Amino acid sequence: MSSLICFQTAFSQVTMTGNKLEKDGQTYKMLQYQDVFRKPEAASYFKNARTNNTVGSIFAYTGGFSLGFGLSAVLFGPKKQVYGSYDSHMK
Repeated sequence: MSSLICFQTAFSQVTMTGNKLEKDGQTYKMLQYQDVFRKPEAASYFKNARTNNTVGSIFAYTGGFSLGFGLSAVLFGPKKQVYGSYDSHMK
């Protein structure tokens, strides 16, 4: 177990703290990920993750706004609005 810890500390690793990347005690912004990751494969994975996060955030905000807007219309809209016809089911 201790050899595993020594092996991991011997090679520099990147950690994320909040919106920052940290490597070898130095802090980088997310935009500087190409300076942090030396392997092109790691940089590509990180770029794809950032893209997926952006797309997911757009869908989340849009869906949350739509749900909130619709819910507020139901809660605070006119009180005597009929959403379905009761007479159409009775025929």
